[in-house]
Amino acid sequence: MIARTRILLAAALLAAPALAFPGDELFKAGEYDAVGKRFTGYIEARNKSTGIDKALEEVGKELEKISKRLKRDPLSLPGEMGKVLWSSFDYDKKPSAAKGKVDAATEDAYWDKKTKFNFAVWVPAKYDTKKSYPLILCIPDVGEKPTDHLTEHWIDPQIREAAILIAVPTPADAKELLEGITQAKETGMGNVGFLYSRAIRNYAVDFDRVYLAGRGRGVELALAYGAVFPDRFAGVIGRSGDAGTVVAENLRNLPSFFAGAGGKATELADKLKALGYDNATIQAEGKESDVWSWMQSHARVANPNEVVLYVGSPAPNRAYWLEVRPSDGQGTPNLKAKVDRATNTITVEGEGVPKFTVYFNDVLVDLDKPVKVIANGTANERTVPRNLQRTLDLVLNSRSDPGKFYVASMEFDLPPKPKQKSQ
Repeated sequence: MIARTRILLAAALLAAPALAFPGDELFKAGEYDAVGKRFTGYIEARNKSTGIDKALEEVGKELEKISKRLKRDPLSLPGEMGKVLWSSFDYDKKPSAAKGKVDAATEDAYWDKKTKFNFAVWVPAKYDTKKSYPLILCIPDVGEKPTDHLTEHWIDPQIREAAILIAVPTPADAKELLEGITQAKETGMGNVGFLYSRAIRNYAVDFDRVYLAGRGRGVELALAYGAVFPDRFAGVIGRSGDAGTVVAENLRNLPSFFAGAGGKATELADKLKALGYDNATIQAEGKESDVWSWMQSHARVANPNEVVLYVGSPAPNRAYWLEVRPSDGQGTPNLKAKVDRATNTITVEGEGVPKFTVYFNDVLVDLDKPVKVIANGTANERTVPRNLQRTLDLVLNSRSDPGKFYVASMEFDLPPKPKQKSQ
């Protein structure tokens, strides 16, 4: 399923419509369109395994024109390249749900094409594909139908007027709620992943405002999925349900809001505070309006200065700009990494991980200068060139999205930590 999702995501890179992002636009409108078309040509060539070099050359020509006008490498502008990527999805040509109503939707199930997968969608009455909207992936309690969930529990006018809502079904067998993603059967994690991928392909989503919102046992699933893929989301919301068990360390940059939660949510909030994160909010009587208010002040931190990754088997093994190979299930492999852009230094400390990969852009470090990576005290100074082919491959492999656009990657050894000298 993962490979198929990547191909579908990449295939969505079509000619760019008008931009939907505020702020200064350094590219001209026609340049977004031109680069988007060349992106598409490269991806099609990769999928067909023919004409790849020619397609790559065409992308380079378009970017060279922009480089001459701006007198700088366009790949040094991840915000602009992210806008190209967003606009290239060409959302106005995608099938959409009925506006201003809870729309029951059906697709072939990812685990069995002969089985139907039912979910529910809400898009605002004034939905406009030239704008970007917050996306709330709403996870009902076990046994609750997606249409009923949206109809009964997401009725606040502010939310319905401004956000896209997708209700994710929970498995009929509650034992499969927190099982990992697989093509062999339906799982809660698989359901969330399937509809997340579908949503970002088909709806005009603000990638920095995607939220997981669980109710009842759906809270456990929301937190579990968020802890495995923290870099996709702006936050996790729990309504009338408890937290369950989760690796709190992986929530370093993923805030949470609990309304009507139980004791495990309080325990999680206390642990996060003890870790120095203090990013969980508990509001016992919180309502929909409180959820919306919290969302307004919690956009995704797409390029965080600090990343913590406790590695799982097989996931999580990636968080934001840091990636390792999946764990073999032995020990507690983990990494803590920090960027200091002022000195162009990345410091990584950890154990149980022989190698790690860093994804780079000019938000994190200045790629016009050498980058120092200090791994468990061992310093490596490297020149990290922006690379067009690698940039495109990171789009194709879903490593980049409009809010975190990478242009290079590099693998480093992680030597053992130096032994502490005895006093």
